[in-house]
Amino acid sequence: MARFPHEAQRRGDFRELRTAAGQPILIYNPFTTRREGAANVRDVFPGNLIPASMHDRVAVNASKYIPLPNLQTPTVSRNYIANASQANNLYMWQWRGDHNFSSNNRMFVRLSHDKQEDNTPNFYGTIAGEPGTYSYSAQPDWHATISDTHNFGAATLLDVRAGYARNGFDRRPRSAG
Repeated sequence: MARFPHEAQRRGDFRELRTAAGQPILIYNPFTTRREGAANVRDVFPGNLIPASMHDRVAVNASKYIPLPNLQTPTVSRNYIANASQANNLYMWQWRGDHNFSSNNRMFVRLSHDKQEDNTPNFYGTIAGEPGTYSYSAQPDWHATISDTHNFGAATLLDVRAGYARNGFDRRPRSAG
């Protein structure tokens, strides 16, 4: 759950904003702060309305990416709920080949690949709406092994192995900005 501004609040209209007890929440103009005696005081915006001339253009444009409440409440309580699932996919395959050259010489080769993909949920349905910093990540891994075992006699055995592992990591941002 989260708390997002209502449409009226995005326009600077806070007349309906209330505490949980139903009391109005007053919005003060920070540019009217002054010293009176030992205290700093500010003036309330008339009618709890912030004039459009005081709205920051960047904030107004950024608010397009913030969802509107989907739970209607005039209080400062949480007013947005979302339930999004996260897809985690694991793709995997393995292959192994064995060959007996003779009763004294055996070899195997193994190759495996797996790729785990995670798609982060977008709870707010916008390009700026995920809690993390990426929308997709993948971890492609490759592994290979080769082994040759040769028996030279009752007292001598040679087992030679080689392996290769490559672990990748691909993480993509939700947007370019």
